[in-house]
Amino acid sequence: MYWNNQDPAWLTGEISRLCRDVYGGRPMWITEWNNGANWTHEYWPDARGKRLDAEFNNMPGSDGRDTIVDRPHTPANSAVQVKWLGEMIKAFDECDWLERHSFYNWVEDARSVELGGKLTPAGEVFAAFRSRPGFNRNTEYVHRWHIAPPFPQLHAYTAYCELKWYDHNGETGDSYTVEQRIDNGPWETIRVLVRDVDYTAGKNKRILVYYDKTARYSFRIKATSYKGDDSCWSRVVSCNGTSGVSAPVADGFRVSASDGVIRVFSEKSLECPVYAADGRLVRVLDVPAGEECQAIDIPRGVYIVCGVKVVI
Repeated sequence: MYWNNQDPAWLTGEISRLCRDVYGGRPMWITEWNNGANWTHEYWPDARGKRLDAEFNNMPGSDGRDTIVDRPHTPANSAVQVKWLGEMIKAFDECDWLERHSFYNWVEDARSVELGGKLTPAGEVFAAFRSRPGFNRNTEYVHRWHIAPPFPQLHAYTAYCELKWYDHNGETGDSYTVEQRIDNGPWETIRVLVRDVDYTAGKNKRILVYYDKTARYSFRIKATSYKGDDSCWSRVVSCNGTSGVSAPVADGFRVSASDGVIRVFSEKSLECPVYAADGRLVRVLDVPAGEECQAIDIPRGVYIVCGVKVVI
């Protein structure tokens, strides 16, 4: 998240509201904060001037000339930062929902707490402040780990669809269960994929599902952890499918199969992938124009050849 607001009471009020009402009762850590940045437009008495050090002494460049910078560390700018910083760290300390915060120093000299190895007046305020312990028993959050469902994607083709997801559970996952629903029918399990057998932890996984009939096909997936706990179901992804196209096919392209051989003819040269029904890439055929190309020693089963379903 990102805020651009210089009012301590408003900011800590938003932190409390969000932690309590939006983020499930989790306390917050702020990774970096300061009184604006070089792209914000809050008021500073001296918008531009000579660069000065933590004690307001001139800091000339390597050529001995004055260095002109935006929002320099002048006494007037320093007074603004001292007042604001003192109010902000006090508000942070009084906010029960804020456990940790980290000040970001390198964003124009006017906002710095350290310059050239020395504390600025604002830095002295920051260093002198004695905060309470960050942990607050009243806002303690005990995290309970749950296995997460994947985020499936679905791509529809002529005779089949490709269901794809990334395994973000890694070694904490044991398996995935894929369910399918046709039209408004019941959900049915079509695949259980076991880690290190059917998929590799931390990698993409895809399966091909061929159409048995013309209908709307919907899919959802759940993960099972190494402890045997199930995730919730993933989002549902759907497509419209038509029953598999049988060879021969028009437009100068034919596919046939028998006795462990898949034969492909095309009037145009093409690269033709052959997939098993479970999504495995079995062969890639380089089909010359006007010639038949064969894939031999193919086991019995259902295959998708350039989008065409064939059965051996």
